[in-house]
Amino acid sequence: MHSYAREVVDEAKASLDCHGLDATPSVTTLVLHGLTNSRARLIDNAEKESLPYYLDVLEPQDKSLSADDRKNYMMARRTVMYNSDDIHTYFLHGHEDGLLVIFSHCGLKAVHTKQWYLDESSPLYDETLRPLLTTTTTPMLSMSAVGVMGAIDRYVEGRLSKSANVLRFTGKVYADKQHAIRRSMDIALETDIHRETMKVYLQDLHNSGMRALNDKLGLTSPTLIYIPTSLEELTQPPEPENPTTSRDAIPDSDWHQNQQTSSGSFPTWPSTALYPQAAPVPDSDGSALSLYSDVNFQPLYASHQSASLTRMHVPPTEESYLNLSANSTYGLSAEEGAQDAFWSVPYRTM
Repeated sequence: MHSYAREVVDEAKASLDCHGLDATPSVTTLVLHGLTNSRARLIDNAEKESLPYYLDVLEPQDKSLSADDRKNYMMARRTVMYNSDDIHTYFLHGHEDGLLVIFSHCGLKAVHTKQWYLDESSPLYDETLRPLLTTTTTPMLSMSAVGVMGAIDRYVEGRLSKSANVLRFTGKVYADKQHAIRRSMDIALETDIHRETMKVYLQDLHNSGMRALNDKLGLTSPTLIYIPTSLEELTQPPEPENPTTSRDAIPDSDWHQNQQTSSGSFPTWPSTALYPQAAPVPDSDGSALSLYSDVNFQPLYASHQSASLTRMHVPPTEESYLNLSANSTYGLSAEEGAQDAFWSVPYRTM
């Protein structure tokens, strides 16, 4: 294990350019402790987030059964749930609109979001690592899957986290199971009937997780500014003329008296000058965007930065999330002093 941890540390040092990071025994011990703590948090999260989705399947309807009969019933049900040959009862598969979607059970998605996007021990809370992840990976999802398995085992065997003889989530018991699940996920991604569906599912799972993470951290996506594409959009409809003007409302005697008492030879101007401007162009979602002068139709931006983004229209299934950190150069920049700023912007590839 320490040998494997040293490889992980060396790879992190090379890929992240961490010159001061050396794979000393103390560092590899910290890595192993972090892995152990992560596993413990995973099964605890699965116990809270995933078990509610499986209780109706595990629990017998006959509430008069003895404790031993109830446990035997749940063990039999667990055997059926773990049997992947029956795809419609396998504990990791889900259904959407009557269609089976593999590895998409609601219980699995619930703990996956909690473990990787809402748990503060997740690598995604590191601003350096966060932009590197653009979709759900099979190592992540398979880890979440064995967490669900561990929570089910705890419940069936009566060894939940609050019990004296709590079931520990150890690599000796679950490492090979995770490896088998991950291998099955990789095979699904290589199979024609599942490839595209799996890709979309993994991307959507990541997108929903990033939205949850952004909401928790209070990070909102930048607003895209709509850019008009025709002259018709830039022309403000004429307003109906007012038959009574301000000049007509003043008697002639008062008007000439005001002109004579004004300093100099120029008439008195209003204290606040009003200039005509076009109405805001509404976006499809109702947000008001750029303002344009009625003289030369040049855009007048409220911000001192003249950045523009063009709306893109593609099917929602191609939606992906792009991580923008303060150090990113993807067309946007964080405000000065906001070094910890981060956004996840939904974008679509053309």
